Amino acid sequence: MTKRRLKVDFHIHTKEDPHDFISYDSFRLVDMMVARGYDAIAITNHDRITYSDRLRDYAKERGLIVFRGVERTVRGRHALLINFKGQLSDYRSLHDIKRAKRPDNLVIAAHPYFPMPTASGKLLDAHPEMFDALEYCHYYVRYLNFNKKAVFRSYSLDKPLVGNSDAHTVRHIGSTYSLVESVKEPEAIIEAIKDCRVEVVTQPFKASTLLHISARISYRNFKGRMKCLIENGRYGYRGEPKPEHAV
Repeated sequence: MTKRRLKVDFHIHTKEDPHDFISYDSFRLVDMMVARGYDAIAITNHDRITYSDRLRDYAKERGLIVFRGVERTVRGRHALLINFKGQLSDYRSLHDIKRAKRPDNLVIAAHPYFPMPTASGKLLDAHPEMFDALEYCHYYVRYLNFNKKAVFRSYSLDKPLVGNSDAHTVRHIGSTYSLVESVKEPEAIIEAIKDCRVEVVTQPFKASTLLHISARISYRNFKGRMKCLIENGRYGYRGEPKPEHAV
């Protein structure tokens, strides 16, 4: 197989996410990403692995690689774990993740320097050896871009930047992604990213568009979480996350 520039997004949420209320499920996402010319994606729901042989095969039949992924909360911060084996419960701490790191998996610092409690910047600064790459996130406008510090930090740490959409809605998809110079094989893609053979492709949102999208997401999540409060007695609670989420 020959190397080419593969269109990749390693941070996408779906309806199976236990914390956010999203309209499309993982199979619908595969269809959308194929239609948009993507070569590989990772579904990274919050503290829940959304992956199965059936999903993998469904995507493979359509020419798309789906990596096993999760947006894991570690010490209150988010890290993207890509292609990790085992159960979700195997990755509760920094020690767990460091111990499980291998050449064929990837740890990405999620939205590292955004002004939010779960931003991974402090974790990255304290434990840079845990991370293989830093995320360049879609959520910015031309004159306000919290990704800038991640760009400078990637140079100082000599680690690659990976462009991701962090999509919670269809309108996020395609605004920011990565082009990876690699053959179209899972292990080769991860190796290429670690070797910095990756380019971020991104464009800023208009402030009015980003505010409109954010308002719709907030309203949708509020409705969903109130429904959970009525049905389950807990605001935003949809049951215990399972180590594996069968789809």
